[in-house]
Amino acid sequence: MDPELIKKIRNLPVVVSLGDMSWNKTGSWSLQKPVFSTKYPPCQEGCPAHVPVREIMAKIKTKDIDGAAKLFVESNPFPAITGRVCHHPCQLNCLRGKFDGALEIRAVERLLGDFVTTPIGITGSKPETTGEIAVAGSGPSGLACAYFLRLNGYNVTIFESRSQPGGLLRFGIPPYRLSDDVLDKEIKRLEKMGIEFKTGVTVTGKLIKEELSRYNAVFLGIGAHVSRNLRIPGEDLDQVLSGLTFLFNYENYRAKFKNKKVVVIGGGNTAMDAARTALRLGARANILYRRTRQEMPAIHEEIEGALEEGCKIDFLSAPVEIKQSNGQLELYCVRMRLGEPDESGRRRPEPIHDSQFKSTYDYVISAVGEDPDFRDFDNLFLVEHNAIKINETGQTGVPSIFAGGDAAGYPRTVVDAIASGKKAATAIHYFLRGKQQPQKTENKSPLTIDDVNTSYFVPEEAVHINSLTPEDREDNFSEIISSLTEQEAVEESERCFSCGACTFCDNCVIFCPDFSVIPSENKYRINEEYCKGCGICIKECPRGVIHWSK
Repeated sequence: MDPELIKKIRNLPVVVSLGDMSWNKTGSWSLQKPVFSTKYPPCQEGCPAHVPVREIMAKIKTKDIDGAAKLFVESNPFPAITGRVCHHPCQLNCLRGKFDGALEIRAVERLLGDFVTTPIGITGSKPETTGEIAVAGSGPSGLACAYFLRLNGYNVTIFESRSQPGGLLRFGIPPYRLSDDVLDKEIKRLEKMGIEFKTGVTVTGKLIKEELSRYNAVFLGIGAHVSRNLRIPGEDLDQVLSGLTFLFNYENYRAKFKNKKVVVIGGGNTAMDAARTALRLGARANILYRRTRQEMPAIHEEIEGALEEGCKIDFLSAPVEIKQSNGQLELYCVRMRLGEPDESGRRRPEPIHDSQFKSTYDYVISAVGEDPDFRDFDNLFLVEHNAIKINETGQTGVPSIFAGGDAAGYPRTVVDAIASGKKAATAIHYFLRGKQQPQKTENKSPLTIDDVNTSYFVPEEAVHINSLTPEDREDNFSEIISSLTEQEAVEESERCFSCGACTFCDNCVIFCPDFSVIPSENKYRINEEYCKGCGICIKECPRGVIHWSK
């Protein structure tokens, strides 16, 4: 240093150190050390198919829509479907929801689904793997199982009892939620992959033992199509319909329902779909439910949609008898109150003494749940709690037969069915190769909003999703929700916190008082000789990537 400058500094009325502190290795002061690790994000943890939402959003931020779509279908092959009908537990788990509003993940997913037009992962040059697989049922679990098996090179044939593939996706979900055009596009992708569909074939135990015995494995995705009974007098009257029967054939009721009074009994998605479909046919539709709204199993948006469209929901009411009088139905009900929780965890409804009342309707639709039909399977597999008994991989008691979806006791949602088909496809592959399936060791450390330093984020409203007004939905089975544009998806992806993943913002480097955080080849390392364990890097990390070592 210039001697004259040193002289001037020494004459200043302040204390200034002319040396450095490299000699003071303060790491010896530390009782614990910070470590960097990528954490499992809540959105991915909430998704039954474990879609890597965070990484997909990162690709969309860079406008790599194609890359985002390809990454998505590695976990869930049908984003165009789940982007429309999924109950989006990923979105419910989004930590941004505790800040200014969750990311509209489902809307972004729908855009990716509409973007995918070709089979992902099939190049035409992939060698065939020896193996023939039969899939019974073309609902979401069967389609997903076939997809992932085909990616592994297996020849797959899907058997469907109805005239068109799709199962409840086609026959149980109204077109205002999922149109046939969208479903047909997804099925066409599977056909391009080489998956064969045989419709009009009902798989039974006899068929499996005789004709399907040539297949190396069978997957049962037969769903739950038998509507439960109300178990009250009069439910066999002609004007009493089951929810699924009505949804399968709703066009046949267009003339019959016009200006008629209809009541739907139940609180699940089938009940909401039936009521909203009846409204579109010109009926005046009410819903009768024996618990309160808090206990309704239907998707929140479906309940809101029914109310917006004019449905009235009569809570804490249960039917006890149906009578016919002058061409109409007299529905006798009782008022209920909630008691202690039952096996479902919801409070059990109990009738109130002397609370009976009567209402008159033209049609009653029963939508109190559905069960699988095992009558034609000749005890081929064990049934427990009205579901096919399977192990953790989806394998039944017969080693070459696997099952998934509603018939195997999974939660009754589309994404859970897809996840079960995916799991079974992996298990079938390892079973046929005679190998033990490896256990995944993902780091699923819990990540909460307290781990994210929200002071580094600016509150922003979620993207606006256009939809038809309730008035525009009358007599209209067009899709209610509109898709996002690519630019809107990019803007929404920029709201992602990237929870648990380092974005190399350098906050840890900038704020470390000991300069002990060292950038090194797209990662950071801690110089333990100087880190005294103050924890400032942990506090200033916007994404919860740094934590104390155990």
